[in-house]
Amino acid sequence: MKRIFRIAVIIVICVVLVFLLTRIVPVSSKKEEKIPQVVVAEENIPEYPITEYAEVAKTEKLTMFADEKGQFTVKNNQTGYAWHSHPDESKTAKKTIGINRRNFQSEVVVNYVYLNEDGKTSSYTEASANSFNLIPNGWVKCEKIKNGIKVTYDFYSICARICVSYTLQGNSLIANIIGNETLESTAFRKAVKNTLTSEQKEVMQDSYITSIWVLPTFGAGSSEETGFVFVPDGCGAYMDFKPLSHTTEITTIPVYGDELSIDEYGVKNTETQSVVRGTQAYLPVFAGAKGTNGYLAEITKGDAAASVNAYKAGTMSAYTGASAQLNLRKVTYATIGGRTVQGIAEPFDRIPDFEITYDFVTKKDLQISDFAALLREKWEASGQIKRQRYEPSLSLKVIGAVDVAAHTLGVPTRKIKALTTFDHANGMVKSLKEDSVDSLAIQYVGWSNSGVQNAKVPKDAKPIGALGNIKDLERITRSGSALYLDIDFITFQKNGNGISKNKNSVKTAFDKPVQIREFSYSTFEYEKIGKYLLSPEKISGVFEKVSKSFGKIPSGIGASFGQMSNVCYSNFGKNAVSRIQTKKYFCEVFSKWDRSMAADSANAYVFPFVQRIFNTPISSGRQRIYDGEIPFYQMLLHGYAAMTGPYLNRCATQDVAFLKTVETGCEPGFMAMYEDATLLNDTDYDIYYGNTFELLKSDMVKIYQRYQALLGKISSERITDHRMHRDDIAETVYENGIRVFVNYSDEDFLIENVTVPAHDFAYIGG
Repeated sequence: MKRIFRIAVIIVICVVLVFLLTRIVPVSSKKEEKIPQVVVAEENIPEYPITEYAEVAKTEKLTMFADEKGQFTVKNNQTGYAWHSHPDESKTAKKTIGINRRNFQSEVVVNYVYLNEDGKTSSYTEASANSFNLIPNGWVKCEKIKNGIKVTYDFYSICARICVSYTLQGNSLIANIIGNETLESTAFRKAVKNTLTSEQKEVMQDSYITSIWVLPTFGAGSSEETGFVFVPDGCGAYMDFKPLSHTTEITTIPVYGDELSIDEYGVKNTETQSVVRGTQAYLPVFAGAKGTNGYLAEITKGDAAASVNAYKAGTMSAYTGASAQLNLRKVTYATIGGRTVQGIAEPFDRIPDFEITYDFVTKKDLQISDFAALLREKWEASGQIKRQRYEPSLSLKVIGAVDVAAHTLGVPTRKIKALTTFDHANGMVKSLKEDSVDSLAIQYVGWSNSGVQNAKVPKDAKPIGALGNIKDLERITRSGSALYLDIDFITFQKNGNGISKNKNSVKTAFDKPVQIREFSYSTFEYEKIGKYLLSPEKISGVFEKVSKSFGKIPSGIGASFGQMSNVCYSNFGKNAVSRIQTKKYFCEVFSKWDRSMAADSANAYVFPFVQRIFNTPISSGRQRIYDGEIPFYQMLLHGYAAMTGPYLNRCATQDVAFLKTVETGCEPGFMAMYEDATLLNDTDYDIYYGNTFELLKSDMVKIYQRYQALLGKISSERITDHRMHRDDIAETVYENGIRVFVNYSDEDFLIENVTVPAHDFAYIGG
């Protein structure tokens, strides 16, 4: 009887063991597309260390699997398609060599410079450390948290801890650098002092983290795959997965433009003196697609301190992709005592949160236009953009006044020279209307303060007496023209109106005032007059004074705010201000403005407030790794803001610039002044040559009449598609069915029984 009882107990134990063994998740090598079959993760599960590759989060649309190394996979529940935190190295290891091989197999790459024993920088050459090299030492810790995982990367060799969470929300993956848990130097040493081993202690050396690159190769495509990557350089650019036959470098695209406070003007790097086209991401987004599967990534926290890194497969790498990087510090330069010295520009008092949201898309024949539609839908729902209808117009940037050198009783002085009075501007509007230019949008610069040079930070909105009075100004709008008075809050040349260039201007890391100069691609020289930047925390006070006095301006007149719409900068002086804070100050000003508002080449943070954008980007930086350009900027905004192309009379090839204006659905624009440009001879304002209205009028009328019929049909319509039939034949499709073909070639082009003349455009539909 006892024997039977023992046998029964053994049988029960075996059954229980078999049941338990079938519930245990096998450790997977995580080869491409192999997803472990596991029980669905329970909700509200407590945090615990992950010791094997297992399911860690699930939504209706996505499931995440992760291992103890912090490597993870996100699977589409409907299609089974899987996105990996980095590509499978087994197929491409021989094609990716050097530093790229380990960086591209990492979830985090940290750029840094070392510190010496005195706490000063001992080397200004940036180096990088990657999370892949931490794994063999066990310096990566992965924990289950709500909706995902938290991964702690301990970089003992540079005394830094990077803490990142990867979570699921609906159809999105969210990667977030947790700022208050990311540690450096002393804070890191304190955190690990009780667990420090002799091996770890031996390699530790303090450093400055300069940037943190998150998920460098998430969504990247190998040269063996088919797909593309979109990057937000200028109007937009893309790369396919076909490898180049030469070595390629990573292109870094700064979100909202270069840091203006890095180097003092005049400090030159002999290795980079040649003029190159700059890159700027006006939108904090990038995207990628492989066949029918794609992702749209948006930098949703810390965008003003970010850049997008783009890379293309070549002789050193098998991958093409894009990803986001948080920029914390910069190596910077100054000339002291005739020699160049180096330093670290540090704007943050703590590591900020940095978040990237990846939205996944599945669609047959996935195109970049699908990503534009997805982003448009998201931003419209959140109020980032608002649908509006507007009359198509010819846009004019009117130059009001400048100050020039003069003499009074033999004493050198400055005097105001009017280039376009309010009466002159009114006459220009009437003259154009007589030639059937029915609608005009005017941005008036140099109408107040001391003219276009903005010598002092403004204290009010009072017109320059030499230009006329407010009643003269109002007459410009009686014909129905939209008028925007430009007010520059952030650049100035000298003390005044309560602002000191020494106390209130932006400083370099050496606590010296920054001076900026615009570069002219027509003369290949910097402008002669340098300008200081107002420290961001002072902007709100200046705005309050000016906006109050703007109440005297007729209500139908709006404003634009100079470079606040297209630059972002830090203050590296004693009272440091980061770009993230600067963006916040800018948006506070915009949100308080209660009239119509225009912008110049607007960054995304301006979109919720603006009705019109002048001088929108219609090209990219045209880096060697790009396979083409696409007007993503216009695909996103057309129908949400009136947009003007570049000032055609300022373009080297006006005809090509006009065709690009048509291709992108923008309105034509010119820069103009009433007086003859010869008045500017021997002055600091020769950059305004070629702007005399009488010499430009015939071109304005001709281009407006050539484009008017089409512009009236598409002005408020959303762009639904854009494609290139050849390198020199573009097509843009609008939601009302109109298809616009632009021919950049020297020969006529026939498509669907429509002839598109050489160097011209044609359209069908609607």
